[in-house]
Amino acid sequence: MLEVIHLHWKRRRSVKIRCKGVPTMAMDNVCFHLEDKTGGKIIHRIGGTVHLFRGRNYNTRFRPKIPLMLWKPAAPIYPRLIKRIPDGLTKEEAIEMQKRGRKVQPLCNLGCF
Repeated sequence: MLEVIHLHWKRRRSVKIRCKGVPTMAMDNVCFHLEDKTGGKIIHRIGGTVHLFRGRNYNTRFRPKIPLMLWKPAAPIYPRLIKRIPDGLTKEEAIEMQKRGRKVQPLCNLGCF
């Protein structure tokens, strides 16, 4: 990804990066690493979209060399968005409540044909 950013910087002053999925949970961390690894500066950020500016004195010939990684770093572990078991219940109690909830008749239908 860092190599692609530098390729875009050959033609444009800024790069628009859209993060989808899990990285949007820790955008502060993503922004910190983008600025640190590329040498650019984040000029605009909304949600999962980041605009990264290369700088006025950027030279494509003398850009920082990115070493080839022969190993894959460990994936970060993010907390689940929806808990499997509500607070105050054991796993067995939660499973039993789920089974009871499936048997209950719905209060209303969303669409009738």
